[in-house]
Amino acid sequence: MVTDHAGVETAVQAMKLGALHYTSKKPNMGTLYTVIQRELRQVNLRRLYLEENSKHYGKLIGDSPEMHRVYRQIARIAAAPSHILIQGECGTGKEVAAHEIHARSSRAGQPFVAVDSGAIAPGLFESELFGHEKGSFTSADSLHRGRIEMAGEGTLFLDEITNLPLEAQAKLLRFIEERSYFRVGGEELFPLRARLIAATNRDLKQEVRAGRFRQDLYYRLSAVVLEMPPLRAHQEDVPLIAGYFLSRMRGQFSSRIEGFTAAAERALMQYHWPGNVRELRNLVESGLLYSPGPRIEAHEIVFHPLSEGGPEFFTGLMEKSYAEAKEELVKRFKREYLAALLARHRGNISQAACESGIARSSLHRMLVEEGIPH
Repeated sequence: MVTDHAGVETAVQAMKLGALHYTSKKPNMGTLYTVIQRELRQVNLRRLYLEENSKHYGKLIGDSPEMHRVYRQIARIAAAPSHILIQGECGTGKEVAAHEIHARSSRAGQPFVAVDSGAIAPGLFESELFGHEKGSFTSADSLHRGRIEMAGEGTLFLDEITNLPLEAQAKLLRFIEERSYFRVGGEELFPLRARLIAATNRDLKQEVRAGRFRQDLYYRLSAVVLEMPPLRAHQEDVPLIAGYFLSRMRGQFSSRIEGFTAAAERALMQYHWPGNVRELRNLVESGLLYSPGPRIEAHEIVFHPLSEGGPEFFTGLMEKSYAEAKEELVKRFKREYLAALLARHRGNISQAACESGIARSSLHRMLVEEGIPH
């Protein structure tokens, strides 16, 4: 508070009403600057504390210890100038985390440019990333600004970086080391001004050992690593995340769905979520579309785990012995088959038993053993 009335009583009253500092209209500018800086630091610390202890962190949702670990790490690394590697299974929110890092950094007002590394044809990698000059090759009819140039002083997000072929990895490594680049066919040297955030759903160390990823590039990218946990590692967040998606998407479907029944929530909690948060979002969308309401019932939830034996299906199994992995797969199959069977017949056990060839009493017993609401 700045005032001509610099009396002690006025100062005390102002502080009681919430003033952070009290000074005359002719303050010592050095002292005033110090006070402002101190208060700004306190405000930022309070904001960070509230965010890190909240159920939401921007668009990242979760109140589990696993997610609060992620929030704290993002708060630390956002202010650093280092390049960042985000690792995590498909659907864990790697790009969302990259956006949150960008939003909390000094680059927040600059562009965030995402590149799907797997979608770039090998021969076009340089042109897409660095840009090209008009006439630099047959189809180069005009100057093309690359993604790095478009990012400016912001953030360049390289998604699924392990999809890059080795030749493209070598070019990326040289660019990172030299911190500069030429457009294809150009002679002007451009500096790297953006921060790189790379992401992968694979084990990069394993990819290096298999010869599919350059070791030197791995060391360049892995100075700062953020691990995004799979949803099964913070299962307690499932109802919270499902509720968030429900409230966000309800208006799009003109739906009056209020939420999930207790039995439906139990079903969500007991599923192992191979597709992680993305799978949960799709399931909520399906519920909003098909459930008559007012709450989504357990028998209306239809899980769609990968039946093709894709990499997510084997998540966490390769570290187990054959016998242990087989036992877990059989358990997963049993639970998912029964849940899908019951959903198909909208909770009618008699119809489900008839179609599956399982005696009704046996099917009822199996549902109880697996904890499947019916």
